[in-house]
Amino acid sequence: MTQERFLIDPDAYMMDSAVAPFNYKWWVPVTSAYLNSGQLTTSSAVWLPPNNTASISVGVSSTWYLLNLENSGFYRVHYDNATWNALVAQLKADPTVVPTMSRAQLFSDSLALARRDYLDARTFLSLMLTLPAEPDYAVWVAADIGLRYMTDMLEQRPVFSALRQFVLSLVSNQMERINMTISLTNGTLQDRFLRSLIVSRSCEFGHSECVAGAASLLSKWMSDPANNPVPQDLRSAVYCTAVQAGNDSVWDFIAQQRMESGISQVEERSLRRALTCSRQQVRISTVLDWLQQSDKIRGQDVVGTLSYLFGNPTARSMAWLWMKNSWQWLLQQFGGGSFTMADIISNAGKRMNTPAELAELKWFGEQNPDMGSGHRSYLQTLDRVSASISWMAFNEAIIEQWLNQL
Repeated sequence: MTQERFLIDPDAYMMDSAVAPFNYKWWVPVTSAYLNSGQLTTSSAVWLPPNNTASISVGVSSTWYLLNLENSGFYRVHYDNATWNALVAQLKADPTVVPTMSRAQLFSDSLALARRDYLDARTFLSLMLTLPAEPDYAVWVAADIGLRYMTDMLEQRPVFSALRQFVLSLVSNQMERINMTISLTNGTLQDRFLRSLIVSRSCEFGHSECVAGAASLLSKWMSDPANNPVPQDLRSAVYCTAVQAGNDSVWDFIAQQRMESGISQVEERSLRRALTCSRQQVRISTVLDWLQQSDKIRGQDVVGTLSYLFGNPTARSMAWLWMKNSWQWLLQQFGGGSFTMADIISNAGKRMNTPAELAELKWFGEQNPDMGSGHRSYLQTLDRVSASISWMAFNEAIIEQWLNQL
């Protein structure tokens, strides 16, 4: 085993100029485990020195091993290809042999390593194939973080159609067991969180039964506004999906319900997010206009609403244009000591991944040298967009080929 400093983008603008006294290398306690006769056998921690190597012992018949057991240390682990493949095979056969946090760690590490080009995206995608047999919410969350990143990068590329079908194949078994019309009062809190995650992704990627279920629930509510039949843990996903699939009357109903007195902050946020889910430009323009009307959208909700709009592919270019045209107003409202400007800039650049978008972002910075409290975030966003461009160049064709071979 060896160690090195890990950075998503080693050529970042924001790289610290100061040299760390230990050159970013440490004494690292490495925990490990391996498969022995069908059982997981753990070993005592081994210390990995800053400028040397270390070794661990595994069973002679073991086909795979784990390091940083249950994610106990703050570091990434990069296995050789044979071990990655063996771990994927184990999770397909019986994921419960590997501890829950270690399963989640495999998703997290493989995605991070792919973003740094230590791995290509096929390892992470192969791990995704294990999800139909995965029972634990923590693992689904780790996988979902990677899925969100791939979606952000690919949703406006031709390959996204194949990625969409792939995701639907992963969630279909879970969706068959979910009844969207009832509140989940039994089971653990993690069971409820997992249901919410599955419904959110299923509806987002166009699962027909999920979309129909959301539309049906919203229709029932519209026919009896005093009694909302949508389970609370599914409301954000159901409202957004119903607005996307519905007509003007659905958007108008959501807007009216949001203005009702006595609703909770959580409910208001879900309804406000739903208004940004529309695919109609006229509705998107309405929400953008509301951002400067405090009686429509409160000042503290401007950044969140703008973030929702940047997350909507139909609204993204309109939100970017609004941000550029409204920059002085944003500075007047939030430019002082607030972190708001940093969040606005970060959200605007989160999904940029082309040289043209990077050039436009740089032009925006040149035209607006006063970033207020968002200056550091602007430089970090430049770094992130540059890293995303590199990731796309390295992985887009690989992902398309892998998906087309399924």
